[in-house]
Amino acid sequence: MTGLSVALLLAAAAFSSCSRTPAPEVFAKGSPIFSFDYTQVTELALSKDDPQTGQRFNAEFKKTGLMEPSGVRSRWEITSPPDGQALTDRLADGKFIEHLLDTLRNLRTSRVIGPTSEQAEQAGQALAPLGLKPPHYWLRWKAGEQTFEVKLGARVDALSVYCETAGTLLEVEGASLRMLEYLSGFKKIRHHKLISWELDDMDQWSVKLAEPSASKPSLSAERNSGDWKIKTALNPALGRKLTARLNSWLEMLAHLEIETFEAAGTVNAPAKPWMTIEWRDRKSQILKIEVDSSLRARISNRPGAIFALNPGARTALLSLWQ
Repeated sequence: MTGLSVALLLAAAAFSSCSRTPAPEVFAKGSPIFSFDYTQVTELALSKDDPQTGQRFNAEFKKTGLMEPSGVRSRWEITSPPDGQALTDRLADGKFIEHLLDTLRNLRTSRVIGPTSEQAEQAGQALAPLGLKPPHYWLRWKAGEQTFEVKLGARVDALSVYCETAGTLLEVEGASLRMLEYLSGFKKIRHHKLISWELDDMDQWSVKLAEPSASKPSLSAERNSGDWKIKTALNPALGRKLTARLNSWLEMLAHLEIETFEAAGTVNAPAKPWMTIEWRDRKSQILKIEVDSSLRARISNRPGAIFALNPGARTALLSLWQ
C-alpha cells in the first residue's frame, strides 16, 4: 500500500470519528458540486500554492460596471494583488475569469470520501498528503447573496483531484482543473491585450505618425454599412492598397499584446508619441493610444499605466503602409 493510500485511509478514519453526518446529496457521484449563475459573480479570491513547481500567489478580483461603446459593460479589476504589489494597471483578464467560473459550475464529484472537521487535529494532519493543507488551489466567489468556497489538492489520477468544500472531502473532476494549471503565475490573469474594447464596437478611427510622408500619410476612416471606408484623400493606387490591408491591420491592433507591465514607482511618461491612434464609437466616446519610438504605450481607458510592447509590434503597426 502506498504512502498516499495510507494517508487517505487515515484521513477517512479521522473524518468519520469526528462526524457521523452523511455527505450531502448534492455530492452524489457524477453530480456538479456547485449551482450558481457565473454571470452574477461579482467577487473572486484565488490562491495557488503548488509544491511541485514552486508557483505561489494569491489575489482578489471584483467585477465593476464601466461605460463603454455598447453601453455599460462589466470588467474585472484586481482589488488585491499578490504580496501587496503596487500596480499601475489593475485590469484583469475578465474573459478568463468568467470562463473559469463557468467551468467551476461543472466541477463534478468522482467520489465522496467523507465529512471533514477543521477542529480535529488528526484530520488536519491527514489533509497535508492530499495537497489540501495548504491547498494547491483555493477559490472563494460571491454570486448574488451567496458565497462559495473550494479547496483543490493533489491529483488522484489524470482526471481528478482531492477537494474539500462545505465540510466534505471529495475527489472531483472537470475542465477547471486544466484552467487552473494554466495559471503559472499572477501575470497570466492580467489583461494582456492593450485594447480592451471590441473591434465591433468601433465606428471611426484615425492614425497618425509623428513624421508622416507621402507613402505613410495620416489616415482616418469610418464604418459604412459594416465596411470600413478611408476618408482621407489619397491617390487611387495608395487608396486601394491601404483599403485592402485595413481589416487585417485593425484585427492586429485589436489583439496587440502587452509584453511588460511597468511597475509602479518606475514609470516615466513615454517620449513624444511616434504613433497616435484614436477609436470612436457611435456616441463619440474616444479611446486614445499613444506609442513612442521605444514601443512604450499608454491608453486612455487604463490611465496612469505604461505598457511595453514586444519588438515585433513596430513591424505590425507599420504593416498598414508597407
